[in-house]
Amino acid sequence: GGWAAKANMNLGLSDIAQVNFGAHKETAGFGGVDQPLNARRMDDYRQFNFAVQADMGRFFPEKLKLKAPVYYSVSNETTLPKYNPLDQDVLLKDALDEAVTKTERDSIRDYAIEKSTIKSFSISGLQFDRRSEKSKPWDPGNFVFNFSFNKQSKTNPTTEYEYTNDYRGSFAYSYSPMIKGLRPFGWMTSKNKNLKFFKEWEINYLPNSISFLTNMSRYYYEQQTRSETDVMFQLPVSVSKNFLWDRQFQITWNLTKSINLSFNSNTSARIEETIGAVIKKLFPVRYKEWIYTV
Repeated sequence: GGWAAKANMNLGLSDIAQVNFGAHKETAGFGGVDQPLNARRMDDYRQFNFAVQADMGRFFPEKLKLKAPVYYSVSNETTLPKYNPLDQDVLLKDALDEAVTKTERDSIRDYAIEKSTIKSFSISGLQFDRRSEKSKPWDPGNFVFNFSFNKQSKTNPTTEYEYTNDYRGSFAYSYSPMIKGLRPFGWMTSKNKNLKFFKEWEINYLPNSISFLTNMSRYYYEQQTRSETDVMFQLPVSVSKNFLWDRQFQITWNLTKSINLSFNSNTSARIEETIGAVIKKLFPVRYKEWIYTV
């Protein structure tokens, strides 16, 4: 028979951070008391996950007014089968013991183990929330930064490796001047009702709001499938990638009480890349070529 265990822990560090940790393990033979042996787990399974969420701005002087919400998580799942995937009639333990060299033993183990890892990171709304009494274009509070990534890796008896990388980043700027309208004929002192319109006529000499947003996203997927008929034969690598760059610009200008102007611009671009894999560790030469062609 087998056994199973599961644990979870939540830790709160005041209002600064929140930490979560979990682990789960099941061994071969685990199952319900009413399950037959062939219906119970036939492999050793273990899983753990860790996540932390914190406001990094709390670690800096309060006068900076830094807002930096950060999130990071990692999870890992590993499955070790009871029997050798290359020969279902032989226990994996026996196949490893019969291996002559360490290289052969590692090769069998790498082929048999099913492993999955996910890593995520994000920092959203990074901002120095400081503004002048009279709003200025260069006030730190006008700028906001966001960044995140998600990385996944997987390997199993049918997949030699599988990578998924997703990166996203954005930069935003917004400015709303606090100004008093200009009255060109405000100097007129006449109480003539016909001149009242000109006397109270007001012009805003600056736009009411200006905003800009640029966003970039990079997706990359690569998979190397194993050959089920010939272990020594290597199938072609499957690659999927997308590199996008979006930009937005908006300006609103209430020139007078009755004349309102607005302008919006949206631009989307797809950055071309070379064909094929660009993983630095596996293909260092292709990676250098890719850097200079993007």
